[in-house]
Amino acid sequence: MESFHHLWEQAATYQRELKEMFGINFPGSPRVDKPFILEGWDDLPPYRRDFETKKYSEETYFPREGRTKNDPSEYMKQKLYPDE
Repeated sequence: MESFHHLWEQAATYQRELKEMFGINFPGSPRVDKPFILEGWDDLPPYRRDFETKKYSEETYFPREGRTKNDPSEYMKQKLYPDE
């Protein structure tokens, strides 16, 4: 998509964000390739559909002890009706 920053100067800021978060290129936009929000990010843009958030978080962050998964319906039954 061609840049339209010559019509609206502030568009360059939004185009930089779209380039960084979604990977949409705007040829002719000033400073579009400079880091904007994600400094030091070298992976796929994080808002793209093919970015695997769960895989990224499992590889990046360590699992915390004591975390359990609950079925929401069973959890609410236990909270609302503890005697049953």
